[in-house]
Amino acid sequence: MYTQRTLIHTINKYRNEGYNAEFTFKNDLLVLPDERQNYRADQVTIIEEERFEGMTNPGDASIFFALETRDGHKGYITTGYGPTANDDLINFLAEAKTSPQLN
Repeated sequence: MYTQRTLIHTINKYRNEGYNAEFTFKNDLLVLPDERQNYRADQVTIIEEERFEGMTNPGDASIFFALETRDGHKGYITTGYGPTANDDLINFLAEAKTSPQLN
């Protein structure tokens, strides 16, 4: 029997692998939860990207990004896609480096 992976499952999987920081996006910068450190796109590497469709509503779509900063912080950020996307965040991540394993 096929079991669809959920966003929560993916977040927990990456937390177990040390991606514990739940980044936010403010003023065109990726920000650590304690807000003591922030990063430009050239200081961030996308390790993994996964898309999710809503279980009951295909409009409930989201994207998960596992990220690593130039100074070793590991974490994640999520956003919607399609009409619910944060376009500024998507543009920021389009400028970030991608891990060779992602390509």
